[in-house]
Amino acid sequence: MVLIAILVAHPEKPKKVLMAGLSFSAAVYILYLIYGLILIGVFKAMGTYLLDFRKYMGMGFAIIAILLGALNIKDFFRYI
Repeated sequence: MVLIAILVAHPEKPKKVLMAGLSFSAAVYILYLIYGLILIGVFKAMGTYLLDFRKYMGMGFAIIAILLGALNIKDFFRYI
């Protein structure tokens, strides 16, 4: 929208608007690339750290699933 507004305000400079759009797109691409690389590093670090706690996490998720299932069964028979 900003690029369209600039182009409407200054129709004699379409190359500058194109360069502004390309630089914006390049900046977004580079920042998302950096963000993705950081996320990959964080997930790798968490993966090695959480590998030891995998059994406990599985048991915790199983307990949560059983509790949610019991709540759904209760709601089937009696809705509060």
